Amino acid sequence: MNFETCPITGIKIKSQDFQTNIPIENSYTYRVPTIGEVTLSHQAWLILEQNSFQQKPILAGYCRNIFDRKGKGPKIQTEFINEGYKSVEVPFSFEEKCRHLLEYLYEAGGKESKTFNLNSLVDYTITYSPNPDEFNRIIEHLKLLKYITYKSKDDAYLPKVIFFQIALTIDGFEQAKKSLPTDPMIRLIREDFGFGDEDTNEKVNHAIKLFHTDSSMDNKRSACETLSFILEPLRNELKVTFSGDTEDFLHCKQFQYSPQ
Repeated sequence: MNFETCPITGIKIKSQDFQTNIPIENSYTYRVPTIGEVTLSHQAWLILEQNSFQQKPILAGYCRNIFDRKGKGPKIQTEFINEGYKSVEVPFSFEEKCRHLLEYLYEAGGKESKTFNLNSLVDYTITYSPNPDEFNRIIEHLKLLKYITYKSKDDAYLPKVIFFQIALTIDGFEQAKKSLPTDPMIRLIREDFGFGDEDTNEKVNHAIKLFHTDSSMDNKRSACETLSFILEPLRNELKVTFSGDTEDFLHCKQFQYSPQ
């Protein structure tokens, strides 16, 4: 295994930015500019290093956006690489990626008139782009639409371009605000939840996303069943924690699951 190179984006990992979590758990945590911080299980690292996973732009974008939003990177295991990534809300088209960057800038401080310096060589992952060139075109397109401005740019070493003092325009501010979801449930499922146990984290986060995305009734039923199995062992513990009726807390009176 090569611990000197990020298996997701291929950028060099500095020795001070890498740590092994063995023997506590069989995983490795590192930080690079392209994706921020991430923890990979041993098996996940091997799969990515061998290029057996063909959706690296999705994984890179997911890690980068989670890190920038929370200040802490996600934990990636083989379950996420095999199936979990499919439930990630990803901007696929060029237009969707433009909208995503606009929302990103708005939520990162643009709504308070903050400005940003972006380097396409390391920041292209923000938009789930496969390369810096696409990111450059996204920036220029948003400028063409008069949604953003920037003071200057350094494009002496293409495809690396550094854009200085990017700011949302009034139109960009309104467009970003309008495109963000107003439904609190939709915004809620964009977040990942942590419960102290990696297996529980994976099951809960996958079930939540599966239930609230366009999926079949069988998938929604499976998601509800997964959550009920996780909650059931907590029934007695919750009796000590809550003074109310744990039956109501667990919605057992309102929800009866009957497999068909």
